[in-house]
Amino acid sequence: MRRVICILFLLTTFYLAGVYQLESLMIFFMAQIGLLLILWLYTWYIASRVEVSLALENDTVEKGETARGSVLVKNRSWLPLLRFQVRISYGNCRQQEIFAQSLEGNVSGRKEKKAGFYVASDYCGVLQIRTEQIRVWDYLALFSRKRCCGEKVNLLVMPRADMVIADLRSVIPQGNTPGDYSQPDRPGDQPPEIFQIRSYQPGDNMRDIHWKLSARMDQLMSRRYAAEKKKLVDFFLDLSSDAKEDIYRMDAFWELAAAVSRELVRWEMIHRVWWRAADTGNMVSQVVERPDEMRSMIKNLLITTGSVNPKNVSKDLKEELYRIWRPGENLLRLNLNLELYRNEELVRKYTQEDCQNAARRDEV
Repeated sequence: MRRVICILFLLTTFYLAGVYQLESLMIFFMAQIGLLLILWLYTWYIASRVEVSLALENDTVEKGETARGSVLVKNRSWLPLLRFQVRISYGNCRQQEIFAQSLEGNVSGRKEKKAGFYVASDYCGVLQIRTEQIRVWDYLALFSRKRCCGEKVNLLVMPRADMVIADLRSVIPQGNTPGDYSQPDRPGDQPPEIFQIRSYQPGDNMRDIHWKLSARMDQLMSRRYAAEKKKLVDFFLDLSSDAKEDIYRMDAFWELAAAVSRELVRWEMIHRVWWRAADTGNMVSQVVERPDEMRSMIKNLLITTGSVNPKNVSKDLKEELYRIWRPGENLLRLNLNLELYRNEELVRKYTQEDCQNAARRDEV
């Protein structure tokens, strides 16, 4: 509409200058043409002097939580920019649907302006946020110029920390709880096995004094016991299933992986999580004993598998399974069919609805 009015005004000025042979109107008409040319050139200039960067307050959020980010527009010219519009898009790397937002503002010469935005995802994985383009206008908003940006950041969307759907009390055999095995090559404070007998030192428990040996040696001798170690469970995340790989199934897979690891931590069972990185095909492992280690493991899992389609993952897992598992040891395996195996025996069959129902229970 602005352009239409401007064109009509130019034509009217030109018509009146021609009809009445007024030199002043013709000069005024030429001045208008010059002004429009300057405004048009201004959009070219200011678009090349504007820098756009993207930042997030946190690079990790739980599923369903809102993450806050900001777009920083820096004007490197001395001329003020009265109006700009930055278009951002975001979406899960495995989701075809892309969402978009537009942020507007202004920035003075040699200054910068920050525009905030909020994003959220209903699915675990890697949420990619990208600045698509910036658009600038002249002072009269008659002309505009677009420029592609291409800045992007990744947001890790973690499984819900309060969702537990993997009760493993009947999955892990009885007797395979922490403390079943001793480690005789390092000292500890409690039985079952004696690590060494040495001279009494301040701080030793009086109950640990070996009285008979002390009488023979004519000095106090103290028992030292072998340290106990917790049973190590191998947990293999199988990304080689023939199941249809969509955002819903992968979301349920990551939720289940986190729930199983969280349950093992709750039962104080050290476990070593294995998976094959989708981008390189290399085996990755991480030992988990504490909640913070479990969260670190999930972050590493999402980084190495969340943004790459796992179709390239080899389906020949015999070599990997043989390397990490020996008969008599505990091996848990979760695949993309949402099946949980213990030592190659199917013990749980989950569905995507199990995760959805668990999430609804938590919301209630």
